[in-house]
Amino acid sequence: MGMTKLGRVLVVDDEVELMTVLCETLNEREYEAFGFTSGADALKALQEQDFDLILTDLMMPGMNGIELYREALKIDPNMVGIMMTGQGTVQTAVEAMKVGAFDFVLKPFKLNTLLAVLLRAMEMRRLRNENLQLCDSMAIYDLAMAVSSSLDINVILNKIADAVLDQCEADEISIMLPTSTGEELYVAVARGDQMEIKLGQRIPIHKGIAGWVASNHETLIMQGAIRDPRFAPIKPRPEIKSSISTPLLVGGKCVGVLNVNSKKRKSYLFGKVKALKILAGTAASALENARLYGELQKAEQKYRSIFENTTEGIFQIAPDGRYLFVNPSMARIRGYNQPEEMLSLKSGLNYESFLGSESERQGIERQIRRQDGAVIWVSENVRVVRDDQGDMLYFEGTMEDITKRKEAEEALRESEARYRRIVETAAEGIWVIDRNCRTTFINKKMAEMLGCAVEEMVGKSLYDFIDNEWAAKVESNIKLHQQGISKQYEFKFRRTDGKELWAIISINPFFELNGQYSGALAMVTDITERKQLEKEMARLDRLDLIGEMAAGIGHEIRNPMTAVRGFLQLLKGKKEFVKHGEYFNLMISELDRANTIITEFLSLAKNKAVQLKPSNLNTILESMLPLIEADALVTDKYINLETQELPELLLDEKEIRQLILNLARNGLESMSPGGKMNLRTFVEGEEVVLSVQDQGKGIEPGIIEKIGTPFYTTKENGTGLGLAVCYKVADRHNAKIDFETGQAGTTFFVRFKTSKN
Repeated sequence: MGMTKLGRVLVVDDEVELMTVLCETLNEREYEAFGFTSGADALKALQEQDFDLILTDLMMPGMNGIELYREALKIDPNMVGIMMTGQGTVQTAVEAMKVGAFDFVLKPFKLNTLLAVLLRAMEMRRLRNENLQLCDSMAIYDLAMAVSSSLDINVILNKIADAVLDQCEADEISIMLPTSTGEELYVAVARGDQMEIKLGQRIPIHKGIAGWVASNHETLIMQGAIRDPRFAPIKPRPEIKSSISTPLLVGGKCVGVLNVNSKKRKSYLFGKVKALKILAGTAASALENARLYGELQKAEQKYRSIFENTTEGIFQIAPDGRYLFVNPSMARIRGYNQPEEMLSLKSGLNYESFLGSESERQGIERQIRRQDGAVIWVSENVRVVRDDQGDMLYFEGTMEDITKRKEAEEALRESEARYRRIVETAAEGIWVIDRNCRTTFINKKMAEMLGCAVEEMVGKSLYDFIDNEWAAKVESNIKLHQQGISKQYEFKFRRTDGKELWAIISINPFFELNGQYSGALAMVTDITERKQLEKEMARLDRLDLIGEMAAGIGHEIRNPMTAVRGFLQLLKGKKEFVKHGEYFNLMISELDRANTIITEFLSLAKNKAVQLKPSNLNTILESMLPLIEADALVTDKYINLETQELPELLLDEKEIRQLILNLARNGLESMSPGGKMNLRTFVEGEEVVLSVQDQGKGIEPGIIEKIGTPFYTTKENGTGLGLAVCYKVADRHNAKIDFETGQAGTTFFVRFKTSKN
């Protein structure tokens, strides 16, 4: 281990040989000596390093020893100085002493004499350092005592500023603290001429000298002009010659920056800087304590306010069930005026048994009886608190009066049930789709209208129930819905069984909070029957028109036809025309056919008189069976008759026979040889039904719409009046005709209302 040096000595002499000898000699005598031949070089070294004393020649070119020592004291006020001279006078000695030199040594001198002076000078240096440290320690102690008696951050800041200003003999002092966001520093306290105007000024946390110090947690000492761009001041101040900025650190966190400025160039010795750092540490701890205390007070105020003003009851309960502590809201919930009234009362619930093996439970909903006897609903959160050994100390928790919520929930349930009943029993269909036309809700009526179950509908697309020809209309309507336009229109759906469903739809679009279209609700009214009725009325109107025309001109046509037929029969009997008998028969046959057509036309007349009499449909059908069977046998086809007991109906037997014959012959003509026709009668509800079922190829879809239209026929020699007459006969009997068709054949149903209807 190396020996401890007696001290650091700065040797300055323009005589190189003497300076070198002195340095070597002192180094051998356990000093640490550094030699220079000019005052300027010595000052530069003094600015960069710490020295205990300066041993300088008095008479030197450029800067003499007195001038050098005077400048050295500006850098280190406690520097000990010794003058050497070979031409000394009393005057120069006096001047050296006035400057503060410790001693004066005349050249040539004995080494022992110089060493003795150096020892005394080092002792002086030690005493000065101890005094300085004592002063610094006292300052730190005084500051610690001053700030320990206060937790007011403003008081602490002012005491810190005053202590640093006194200790550092500075011109300006400022303390900067971080803002609540931590993104800026602001001047919290300032000392010095016109420094009060800087109070509250802010700088970004990463800019300027203070910002660098706060970010890097390092002390920064500046001398003269600042050239390093890292430390470029935000507002340059050329009058400041020396400055020191040190972070106020506590627990590795910067709680502020202490800035010390001097308008004179001065050196900050290691001891002074160390003392300032200790002072800064004391200040940081005091500021952090004050901040924590302030936060604690705010937290206490906040939680006291919450505790006192929260609508939730807060409680502590002893293991035996006694209330240990409650807040005002808890007292109000239980029906007491003051919390004190509840203390030592039993809670009415064994929480230990209630919790069982659980340490806590949340959202316990139960009914309790208030002090006034009223029963209310409450929601509780409770937990057990134990000591380090696991023994139970107490239960604590919160209680909330949820009576109004429970009443609202019950009202909501009743409302939902009521509206669910309304929706489910509504006479109209209700259909809700999302933005992609997928079904999200459908009521029972709508499902029935479409021919499927409710559960089958959810997730299905609207397009599953429309024909391609209606898809374009759907898309155009959706564009209107997306614009918020509600609309009502007629629409044709396709049921799951393939039948048409005509409806009036009222659409109301839905939108998200951001305005985006999310779907629509449709109220759907089934107008299929109305559409069919309108179609039937239009068809009947056409039949009426044809019938009225036939009634108007039938007489005028039949009279000439009768005359023509009579003369043809007369001429046919003459001998000269016997050879043309074949032609006469053909002409008479065609006249008879024309007369039959006129008769069918007259059957379409709206005002044609009918003779309704109580009759049994089975009797009429059975009387016609031989005629129908004869027609069937000619083409190798078969008839099957099935009848049920029927009530009597008011019928025009002649017209009913024509209706049955037309339907039967149409069915026979549609079948291939070997086919079988089923004729059935039965009662369905309050209707008597005649059904004619063939085994033909069915009716083509393009023809269905034209069924019953006068003069429309698919037969080569047909008139297109057979079914038209059937529909007219049914209308005159207040009956309806409908049919089912497919690849296995067609069934026509004639539905007669019973007499009581």
